[in-house]
Amino acid sequence: MAGRRGGRELTPGQWARRNGAALHLPGDGRAPAFGYFPNAKQRTTFAHLTAQAPPYDYALELRADGHAVLAFEYRPAGEDGTPGTGRSHMVQVWTPPVPALTFDTGLKSMLGSIRTDAAAYEAPGTVRTGYPEFDARFTVYCEHPDFARGVLVAPLLRWLLDDPRTPGSFSLLNSVALVQGDRKLVPTEIPETAGFLIDFVNAFPAHTWQYRR
Repeated sequence: MAGRRGGRELTPGQWARRNGAALHLPGDGRAPAFGYFPNAKQRTTFAHLTAQAPPYDYALELRADGHAVLAFEYRPAGEDGTPGTGRSHMVQVWTPPVPALTFDTGLKSMLGSIRTDAAAYEAPGTVRTGYPEFDARFTVYCEHPDFARGVLVAPLLRWLLDDPRTPGSFSLLNSVALVQGDRKLVPTEIPETAGFLIDFVNAFPAHTWQYRR
């Protein structure tokens, strides 16, 4: 995937043309083939992008290494559900549907500043991997703990610890693997983020994708 032209950042349209991506804009009458977006009034849940009016400023849809990739920039909703003025973005890779599984380093940092028992505290849905180095860095949540225990094998956890691309928070959700960022989308950064997600998906044991709830 190409990134710059003459040392300058490409516009979303230029990047799309150079990388064979589809550019989606509000009002163009088209929607991505897949993807999920935080519900405005219930931001811990997600809605399918094709089931509602486009909530993004723009979206880029493409294929990379045999995987469907979607990246979009949007305005997070405020407490009243209306879009704010700030910008966030998501990069997503399509997967078969599996239980939601989230990895996060932020909770440990946040709890450490407000709880003396942060190291021992576990929120509902927390899964201990049994890999001390990983559990010291990440909090893992899963709606089906037996699924998490079956797929969080040592080689995968070791890879996540060692790969410099591993972000502070990432998830498997419904039928996507995703990374969310609290700033504008930079198209030239899509290849690295998508590459991490593709390698993340490929690193899961094969039986992951046959799980039945």
